Amino acid sequence: MATLLTEKVIEIGFDIAIRTEVNDISNSFVIVHKTMMDARYAMQLDSLRSRDCLLIADPVDGKFDVCDFDIYDAIISASFAQIDWLKRVLPGKKCFFVNQRLDCRFPLPAGHLGEFRVGYFGSVDNCAHINEIRRYVDIIETPTHSTLWMQKLLQYSFHYAVRPKVDGVFKPFGKGYIAGLYGAPILVGRNEPDAKFLLPDDYPYWVPYGDPAATLDLIRQARDSFLGERWSYASDVMQKISRLASDSTIKSQFVEMILELVERRKSGCYIKPLSNLSAGLVSKLRGKYLGG
Repeated sequence: MATLLTEKVIEIGFDIAIRTEVNDISNSFVIVHKTMMDARYAMQLDSLRSRDCLLIADPVDGKFDVCDFDIYDAIISASFAQIDWLKRVLPGKKCFFVNQRLDCRFPLPAGHLGEFRVGYFGSVDNCAHINEIRRYVDIIETPTHSTLWMQKLLQYSFHYAVRPKVDGVFKPFGKGYIAGLYGAPILVGRNEPDAKFLLPDDYPYWVPYGDPAATLDLIRQARDSFLGERWSYASDVMQKISRLASDSTIKSQFVEMILELVERRKSGCYIKPLSNLSAGLVSKLRGKYLGG
């Protein structure tokens, strides 16, 4: 992501860097990854304010309480559902949508889909109804240290993306963007938060949550409609959605965020150094790390 954004950021007068330590950072916009958003780092992050920094939370795919966002000037997320939730629970906090980038190591689409094949790309722990679907769906693990599995994206004309429900965790629609890149429709659960923001109500391969029989029936329907009108409509929908994760779109979203933050900073619309954190966050720090 940093590689993608570097040139654009330099054009507007900024540098960009990835850091694991905060002690030497000053006069910067600091985007804080979900790992560093743990409450134990709150005081360390808040110290950045005395060095003229603005803090931007990046909580996607993590589980946080509302009070965890107290020390941040703004929030960035690649989840439409998370942005919607944040705007409701923190109406005074500025939130920016910047999409998730597809891995640049993915193979280029081949332009044809061949036979009907169903693949699930991801961890088996996140695959719903795995015992019921194994006869019909190939399970492809996606280790980050390897690219071998990526070549298999060219072999599947239909993607399975039904996941167990996890309350309080917002995931971008990454599986949808990937499927759309290859023109493949996707079977997705009604419980998938971002899918509800992106897929139309008449998308033909929605499946009710927690219903393995309906899931298997829809896989059979997809097979029977392969390359037909219904299937082609779903393929068109997915390809349009995939363009939301294009490099040009992401660069524009990020630059627009930076420019708006610059203007807000000039106008004084940012949080001052906190000599006393909010009562909610202090309570959490005491309970979790100070034993009282």
